[in-house]
Amino acid sequence: MAYGSDSTALLILAGIMLPFYVLGLLGCIFADRLKVMSGIFMILAGGCAVFTGLMTLAGGLEVLGILALPLGVIDALLYLVAAILTFVSKTTSSTQ
Repeated sequence: MAYGSDSTALLILAGIMLPFYVLGLLGCIFADRLKVMSGIFMILAGGCAVFTGLMTLAGGLEVLGILALPLGVIDALLYLVAAILTFVSKTTSSTQ
């Protein structure tokens, strides 16, 4: 029973965070056009990746959590680097 409730909770959590992942991905793809908003969405998506890994680990699904947390941290770092590059390109293009 507990495993079923954990799975349900993770599905609800994934459903809440999925829009941020999609927006972060779209921010990476269309970074030249959206600039600041894409950077914000990428930072949110990275935070959601880490949060998903932590919730999986805390939810009692140790194997999934051990796999999800490092991937979430890597994902968050990549999104953060992309967001920084987006902000830097925004500031350099506005000064030219």
